[in-house]
Amino acid sequence: MKKVIIEKTLYQFHELSETAKEKAIKDYLNDNDDLTYQFSDMVVEELKYLYGLKNLKTYYSLSYCQGDGLCLSGYITPEEIFDNENFSSIALAGIDPKDIEIAKADYITVKFDHKGRYYYANSVDIDFDYSDYHSDETERIMYAIIENIKKWYFDVCAKFEKTGYSFFYEMENDDFQEMAECNDWWFDENGKLSFE
Repeated sequence: MKKVIIEKTLYQFHELSETAKEKAIKDYLNDNDDLTYQFSDMVVEELKYLYGLKNLKTYYSLSYCQGDGLCLSGYITPEEIFDNENFSSIALAGIDPKDIEIAKADYITVKFDHKGRYYYANSVDIDFDYSDYHSDETERIMYAIIENIKKWYFDVCAKFEKTGYSFFYEMENDDFQEMAECNDWWFDENGKLSFE
């Protein structure tokens, strides 16, 4: 039998060279499966916080390939359109108050249905359901509301897509250092995380 003791020198993140820091961050971003769940949760939480929308989820493909993008799927309720201060100002922008009252009388739900195998903003059909008994006037108003929501939708998808590329492929040294310290991570001199 032979017993061997190997001594290793480990470093905290702030002690690494710039090259080793880059490797540590790159390894973390490439090998962390939890990032996909974290990003999806972040988008859903922002939709709730910024716009008061609770029934949307996100699909995306952000790998710098053809067909990349981000889309939303789900629905927006009548209450979110008419009674939610955060979103009603977007959905009802430029619409006459008397028209808003007409539209409120019909039950309207805006639906976002994903089609196809790619996840980009245009891969979603945006349409609405409303009560069977509606006038041509109501339909005209609904189309105006839908146009406002479509504009918002494409803007917000572009914003979250840009955020996603940063989230998955970029991280500041200070942010990573804070995370490494919180988790008591140690690295070899080349920036490889040590589990010893």
